[in-house]
Amino acid sequence: MKIKSIKLSNILSFKYADNLDDATGIEFNDNLNIIIGENGAGKSTILEAINFVFRKVIFKKVNYIESYLTDNVNRKLTVQIDSNQNYDEYRLEPNWNTVDKPQHIIIEIKFDDIDKRNIEIIQAHDHEITEFNKIYSSVTFNKTITLPIDNLLKIKITLNNDVNKTYSVTYTPDNCTIQEYLEKYEFILKMIELYNRNNGNRTIVQLNDPFALLSAFRNYGIFNRTISLQQDTPQNQIYNTRQQDYLKSINAIESQEPVIFNLVRLRIASEHFNLTDTMPINDNSIEKANKLDFINSINRRLAVINLKCELRLVDKRTWAYEFVFTDIKYDQELGNINNLSAGQK
Repeated sequence: MKIKSIKLSNILSFKYADNLDDATGIEFNDNLNIIIGENGAGKSTILEAINFVFRKVIFKKVNYIESYLTDNVNRKLTVQIDSNQNYDEYRLEPNWNTVDKPQHIIIEIKFDDIDKRNIEIIQAHDHEITEFNKIYSSVTFNKTITLPIDNLLKIKITLNNDVNKTYSVTYTPDNCTIQEYLEKYEFILKMIELYNRNNGNRTIVQLNDPFALLSAFRNYGIFNRTISLQQDTPQNQIYNTRQQDYLKSINAIESQEPVIFNLVRLRIASEHFNLTDTMPINDNSIEKANKLDFINSINRRLAVINLKCELRLVDKRTWAYEFVFTDIKYDQELGNINNLSAGQK
């Protein structure tokens, strides 16, 4: 999906607009967009609003308790959607001049081929998802998902001026069921994962993430080279990593490495781990994992700064993998991410 436009009313430096059509905002084009402005103009506020909308409002966080899988009493509580409806984790205070006025975020999104493919997968496997939903959750799941006309959806979020910092949401048009796909996306992901863990030879194709947000406020000086699948499956580790990053403000101070590093490592390791069911564990299998489309896409971009990333299996006994950067200009492996220049980081 793509963000077509966003407007803010009465949020930090964005002034209150009595008529929301007159609220200050940005219209995005389909390709690269760069936001430029003076200090205090609202650049970070726009990003924080997008962060809030997509990580809190649209894609609802899922609560998952692994131990309930085998608990006959609590099994239906294994996977639940977080019902927390407040925004106190985010920096979205009202403009100082209008603290008693309503606050609004209006965002318009357009669904694309990734969303259409995801919906097709969900509908093709609605029976399997529904069956596992009945076993592991009390959440209701409507398998009928319809896209809005022209694939456009407008979302209006009202930040309520109450002590609990709650919010309310309105979708336009309201006669489609696309919010079932949006608000239960993480939930459906978890149902598919549980199904695949129990049906090794009849797995459901994984959904592709329709949205990604990488904060600019990251600590790129910290980098862990190795990862192991000995203690937990890559799917569970990916899930846990995503959950840890889910409700962070973009203004949060980072003390760990960027989450994207771990997600990429885990995804390549997962692909290689799955390949071992159909081919021997050797250099050919790790080479195939490193030639996945999404890795090729990353490396095409890294080539601009003379870098390449790849994964290596360093210990078959513990399924330990090493994540490596190589300077392709000098054909030199970089032992530490701090060997990169500031621009490469």
